[in-house]
Parts: sequence; C-alpha cells; structure tokens
Amino acid sequence: MTAPQNDEEWKRVRHAAVTLSEAMNLIVMEGRKVGTPGAPAKDPNAELGPEQIEALIAQDRESWMKFARSLQDSVAPAIKAIDEKNADALSKAGEGLSAACEACHKKFWYPNNVKQ
Repeated sequence: MTAPQNDEEWKRVRHAAVTLSEAMNLIVMEGRKVGTPGAPAKDPNAELGPEQIEALIAQDRESWMKFARSLQDSVAPAIKAIDEKNADALSKAGEGLSAACEACHKKFWYPNNVKQ
C-alpha cells in the first residue's frame, strides 16, 4: 500500500483510524448484532455465520471486550504516526492492528483455524 502523499490523504487516513477506534465502542454494546440475522457465512467452509459468532461472544463476552479494547489500543500508535505524517511508523502500527484483528477473528470468526 502506498503511504499518504498529501495533507488530504493523511486527513482521510486519520479519519479512518479514528472511525475504527470508535467502532470498538459500538461493537461491545450489549445486544449489538455482528451481522444480518440469517445471513450465511461468505465461505461456510472457512468461517462461521452471524448466529454462531454471536453464540461464541455470549459464551465469552469478557474476551470479546478485551479483543475490542486491544484493537482500540492498537489504533493509538497509528494515529500518532498519522499526526506526525510518519509513513514508516504508520506501517509498523498497521502490524499491531492486523495482529489485534487476527487474534479476535481466530477466536470468534474462524475458530477452527480453517482460515489462515
């Protein structure tokens, strides 16, 4: 991926990072659905459907909350890098974001390690 090249691109990237961070406040809301009820998994051989994911979340809400906060925490270095217009630091922060996402997905979206 190409680093932002001008102020407008940095602004858009920052907006996306803040949106991602704020989205974590929404997904931890009690009763929040992870997808459209009854919708099939995009790849049933690799991932669970919405109801299955929600059942796993209900069984271990504490982990769900921790994963959401971990992702939110991983956004902070990205925002700092964006504010400094430091593409290298942003790339490194992206590694933390990716790791936070993957940890949660492995537990709740494709827990049988069928998708790697």
